[in-house]
Amino acid sequence: MLAQTDLVRRVSQVGCAVALGALVLACGETSGTPQAPSVTVYPSPTVAVPTATAVTIAKPGATPQAVTPAATSGALRRVVEVDLASFPKTTQYDPGIATPYGFNACGPVAVARPSGENWLTLLHELCDQAKIEGTYDAKLGIQPSALYAVTVEVLQKRLGARFVPSMVRTENGWNLPDLMSALAQGKIVIVDIRVGSYQHPDPRHQEAPSTTGPNYAHFARVLGVDLDKNEIYIENTLAVQPSSYWTVSVQDFMAVWEYPEIQVTPQPKNVDSVERVTRWALVIDQSAYGQQ
Repeated sequence: MLAQTDLVRRVSQVGCAVALGALVLACGETSGTPQAPSVTVYPSPTVAVPTATAVTIAKPGATPQAVTPAATSGALRRVVEVDLASFPKTTQYDPGIATPYGFNACGPVAVARPSGENWLTLLHELCDQAKIEGTYDAKLGIQPSALYAVTVEVLQKRLGARFVPSMVRTENGWNLPDLMSALAQGKIVIVDIRVGSYQHPDPRHQEAPSTTGPNYAHFARVLGVDLDKNEIYIENTLAVQPSSYWTVSVQDFMAVWEYPEIQVTPQPKNVDSVERVTRWALVIDQSAYGQQ
């Protein structure tokens, strides 16, 4: 991740860090009409894409439902958990988040955001508990295993005896068909990917998925996948790109999903303190939020 310990910027100009160690990140801002940016990321590895014609789509706030007969057999072609046209923009740089927790709360924000109207209450619980345990730092963010641990702890405390360990799980070395299957089941899928710094020389990569530097690791929710369009939709809680979500190709997504904590530019100063996860995801049943 990109170390910038001497950088002081206002709330909407600073970004997200997730590595523990001396790894501090910053990001920028812009304004304009929200629209998903076209993002090009290199390299673009060869990705096996399912060839079946099943199509699945979700209505806002509902478990995705199959809309074609083919959805009951073969691989999924499309699954989207939200209404992308009306999906609201949320930024982790909002003063209500940045003032108590710094600019690097992408992980807790990604976990709390799908919980409903009172998601900020859950965000406070997650961040406060992680700070008590020493796994979250306002300047350094949180690592994948710590994000999973605090999510389980807080949601279990909320649900009590209703909590089942299988409601929250992690995947490492995961694949796209299984990710799509989880979305089709209505699960919340949060991934650890690489995004460009606000200082990235290509404006398209500034606070957007990028394998080229300067870049850093970032937690974000996958909103949907459309294989026919070769598009994956990822929630954008940063600020430079005004869109509420990013649209990336399947190949680009697979590239930024690889080793996000260590394959960043510049390299982490304390590389031994960051986790060597790849194609990592945090998968949460909506019932874990108390939702049916």
